[in-house]
Amino acid sequence: MKDAVTVAEQNIHEAVASAESLQWLGAYLKGVLDGGFASADLTAVLEQAYVQLRECGNVGAADLVLDGLDLLSGWCGPGEQLAPPHAA
Repeated sequence: MKDAVTVAEQNIHEAVASAESLQWLGAYLKGVLDGGFASADLTAVLEQAYVQLRECGNVGAADLVLDGLDLLSGWCGPGEQLAPPHAA
């Protein structure tokens, strides 16, 4: 089971690293949540991706990940939040 989670996490890392817009990233993250990935787990994966992207010098992608975390956590407009507050 851990291998499946690792593959899912790797897929998320790759997707967020290549995201070109917040709109695309928000839709992607919503799909991940709708597919059954827990909000808290997705938050942890995004935080790891952020650190890795910053360390690699990909500041633009790292900033986009922070924006995605805002959508996930609710630090955004009420209609933009990806997960209900109780989902974390």
